[in-house]
Amino acid sequence: MINELSKQFEELHKERKKEAKEHENARSWEMSYISYWSILEDGLKLFATAGVKERLRQKIESWNDYLNDKRNDKPKEIRNFETEYKSDKIPQIDLIELILGSMPCVGKIIEPKKKWRNRRNEIAHKAKKFSNEAKYLEYKSDILEAIAELNENITSALTLTS
Repeated sequence: MINELSKQFEELHKERKKEAKEHENARSWEMSYISYWSILEDGLKLFATAGVKERLRQKIESWNDYLNDKRNDKPKEIRNFETEYKSDKIPQIDLIELILGSMPCVGKIIEPKKKWRNRRNEIAHKAKKFSNEAKYLEYKSDILEAIAELNENITSALTLTS
């Protein structure tokens, strides 16, 4: 499963990075930023269903341990047996980290009310521009760092499953 998701992410990354560079060459900083942002957002969404399944598996495992007297404390009731991520929203970082491990940079970038996500929303919903190229480059640097972290964690997860 991780192998197939990794291939999908690689293709997505390649395609959107090309688009981002085309926008950048046209000095369309906002569209370039959105293209980079989409690598991160859509990349996370690729792994969200795997995270949903892993979270459910862990809950079931806790109950199995409890029923087999391997733990004394009764686990919380399982109320949701969904096995797919069905939201259009950016998945919570803890869901993705169940599959790919810790990603503090990604978590910081996608956190609601932080400047990177606010900028993405301002561009997408209000057509707000970057004040200058230097400001764009600052945001770009941060989002590229988050994309690199996601990519590294995908590679690590692949190595662990091989």
